[in-house]
Amino acid sequence: MPLVFFNAAQLVAWELQLTHRSTQVFQTTGCHGVAEGSALALAAQLGDGTARLVIERQKSAQVTFALATCAVTGG
Repeated sequence: MPLVFFNAAQLVAWELQLTHRSTQVFQTTGCHGVAEGSALALAAQLGDGTARLVIERQKSAQVTFALATCAVTGG
């Protein structure tokens, strides 16, 4: 599985869809949600440009996770 990176400007575009906005994360990264924002950004990139969260942010001491889906294009 490829490792994909997004910058803060790419993640900010998804802020209206975030279920959790962290001031601490914003101060560190420049965006309010990395896990959900990244999930949405990648789903949109792989699909038709739209995305929605399937699993909201899940957090533990070792990892933060979110899952998004998109409409599939082309077949």
